[in-house]
Amino acid sequence: MSQKIRPWVKKQSQAEMLAEFDDAMDWLEMLALPSPTSRFQRYRAKLGQAFRLLLEDRADQILKQIPPTEFIETNFEANALIEVWRQFRSDTSQTLARKLAR
Repeated sequence: MSQKIRPWVKKQSQAEMLAEFDDAMDWLEMLALPSPTSRFQRYRAKLGQAFRLLLEDRADQILKQIPPTEFIETNFEANALIEVWRQFRSDTSQTLARKLAR
């Protein structure tokens, strides 16, 4: 693929992604009230742990403290929730809430 037609994609910082994920989680909690043990709450905890390590300039410790497959899954799922939130943040439908609560 030629450089001329390759789109430029801005990489989002971990801080920006975490801020959007928090907004998405607030929206999700407003809709579906996920339990403290829901997968989204686990993702929030893992991302918070990774972000603390970044702030402490210990990025090399992230994959030592969080298994790589779990870290990848967490980031993938967090970004998926962010995309859902971007598309549906003004929607308060209970049908959507039930689907997201699964």
